[in-house]
Amino acid sequence: MAAEYVVGAGGGQIGNLEAGALGSLASPAISALTGGLATIAGALVIGLALPAFTRYRRQPHDLQQKDC
Repeated sequence: MAAEYVVGAGGGQIGNLEAGALGSLASPAISALTGGLATIAGALVIGLALPAFTRYRRQPHDLQQKDC
């Protein structure tokens, strides 16, 4: 839950900072390209650092709606 909060609270602002800073120094296309590459690199780093995330698979009972 804490990781989800951090990403939700700060993820957008970090992306906006990167896009604005790099967009002002280079072109918007370069800014978008580096943002995408940074996202892929971040996913690879997390996958390598936390192998449990890589192995995670949803269980069939997780996909069913539960009546409250």
